[in-house]
Amino acid sequence: MPEEVAPEAVETAPVQPIIRNRHFMFLWMAQAISQIAQNAINFGLLVLVQERTNSTTHMAVAVLSFILPGVLFGILAGVYVDRAQKKTILITTNLLRAVVVLGYLVFDQSLGLIYAVTFVFSIISQFFAPAEAAAIPMLLPKQQLIAANSLFNLTFNGAQLIGMVLVAPLVIKLFGTGVLFGSIAVLYLVAAFL
Repeated sequence: MPEEVAPEAVETAPVQPIIRNRHFMFLWMAQAISQIAQNAINFGLLVLVQERTNSTTHMAVAVLSFILPGVLFGILAGVYVDRAQKKTILITTNLLRAVVVLGYLVFDQSLGLIYAVTFVFSIISQFFAPAEAAAIPMLLPKQQLIAANSLFNLTFNGAQLIGMVLVAPLVIKLFGTGVLFGSIAVLYLVAAFL
């Protein structure tokens, strides 16, 4: 029969709300910004390809150029991130994505190069997600991990709504895809700074 522990014998450490942890909040803000940017890119890419080709086949190739790197490089990226410094990877991937997104502006008339930009962008993104997930337990005590992971999941889902349904369509309608991609590059720089 298991031995009962008196309630007063159980160690209870006061748990500060996760929002008081400055480093966690910077990571969370960077996650929110980069996820919104990521989802806005997905929408913007489809609009760009649709405008250039009016072809569902080319739309499928665009989606494939974004998904395929996850299949090919996802596991390798996770193994690499596991052995590397997470902060460096988070900063570097956001800086690289800021630069690569500008490729949509430079190569917007060449479908092959648009697909190549998307492929490279997606490869870089494979390193960001595992580094971000691994950084959370490094910044918070064990008692706060459930709340932190819940906040990150909520942000992930909210970023899809904000990026794909609100930000990208509005910016494209008002200013065009060029302004969208330029703005996203700035968002990635902000995320890298955070």
